[in-house]
Amino acid sequence: MKQVSTYRAQQEKRSLFYLGAGLFAVALVCAVCLKLVLRSEQSFYWLLSLPFLFLAMGCGLRKVLLSVKQQKTLVNVYLLLKIGKILGLVAACLIYIILLQIELACFLPVFFVFYLFYLVWETKYIFRYEKTLRMEML
Repeated sequence: MKQVSTYRAQQEKRSLFYLGAGLFAVALVCAVCLKLVLRSEQSFYWLLSLPFLFLAMGCGLRKVLLSVKQQKTLVNVYLLLKIGKILGLVAACLIYIILLQIELACFLPVFFVFYLFYLVWETKYIFRYEKTLRMEML
């Protein structure tokens, strides 16, 4: 039982590291692509805050899933996480577009790429979480 917990902790740390590294790599690629495609003098510093947003979401997901004590409530937790994620991302989009006055044509494709990257990571993370839960139950 202790070996499973140690393995799980190492796997989660590694997973968050890969999420962070991947998000910053996506930010770098998106900044270069936007600079080459748009050829504008607009600042793309807002791109550097997007990885932190999605990394915070990943840490929140991990913290909430680790705090679940009963497997019966897991479905409710998943649903609440999905609703919270959608509302949080809509709020973040509105902040970027309205308050920071970022062009919609620049922001939406970049945000979509980040969101797709996060969805792949989240799916993988939840799959591994379910797998370790099943291993612990046996």
